[in-house]
Amino acid sequence: MHTGVVFIKIKAKEEKKIYHKLSNTAGIVNLGVLFGRYDFVATIELEDTNTLWNFVAEKIMPIPGVLDTEPLIPFSVQMMQKK
Repeated sequence: MHTGVVFIKIKAKEEKKIYHKLSNTAGIVNLGVLFGRYDFVATIELEDTNTLWNFVAEKIMPIPGVLDTEPLIPFSVQMMQKK
């Protein structure tokens, strides 16, 4: 499995509807609410990194009220140990 992160910008006053839709989308394993340029950040687990672009285009962008996305693929993921 590969992990990707997608920042999502949405239309104003659509937060609850889009949050519900995204949180019930297979492949999204974590969904956070943001304050700033983007409204949500979704963590996605997929079979390979090539499918991330298709996932965003087919599963996220068609949701009514989604205005923009910025998918990111981590180069390396390491768990930080707390001291």
